[in-house]
Amino acid sequence: MHDEVLGLLDQHLAELHALRGELARQRTVAPGERWQVAAATAGSARRYARALTLVLGDDIDDDQPLHAATAPCGDHSREIVASSRSRP
Repeated sequence: MHDEVLGLLDQHLAELHALRGELARQRTVAPGERWQVAAATAGSARRYARALTLVLGDDIDDDQPLHAATAPCGDHSREIVASSRSRP
């Protein structure tokens, strides 16, 4: 699972980096072009979240703030570090 998670994250970050390059590139743009690229970042995030949820096999509740939790890992447990969403 670890390799799958890293692969998904690497793919997502590569997509975001490419989209950022499109937004930052100085050129003449068609009306709405930058909006479409910005919207594509949201699509990338949705695809990543969907794929990661499938890999984790977890029912993630977006309405609940993320916090430190314990997840089973073989015979041991490990802490999942909280997202910055849980910070004020």
